[in-house]
Amino acid sequence: MLSGRPQAGTLVGIALADGQLSISKIGKLAARTRDSAFICTALDTVARAKGMSRVAKATGPGRESLHKSLDGTTKPEFDTIQKVVNSFDVKLLAQPTKKSARSAS
Repeated sequence: MLSGRPQAGTLVGIALADGQLSISKIGKLAARTRDSAFICTALDTVARAKGMSRVAKATGPGRESLHKSLDGTTKPEFDTIQKVVNSFDVKLLAQPTKKSARSAS
């Protein structure tokens, strides 16, 4: 698990693969932390890289409102998160953790 809240630039640096922003890498990295503020920061990072105005247009709220929702200091509605993720042309997936997979056997 990562410690502390990394800066947006750190996330982009980690997620750059061959000059392309890897939304998948950012998502996996963020999900591993199980930290909702970190996950929102990761979504904000991707939204900024893709263009906050474009993401806001696809999701409904204005650019400033969307940024405030994703800055890691608030707890946005799940509907907002879902719309943001959908605007990235990716989907949320639930997978069992190693612990729950072991207990199922």
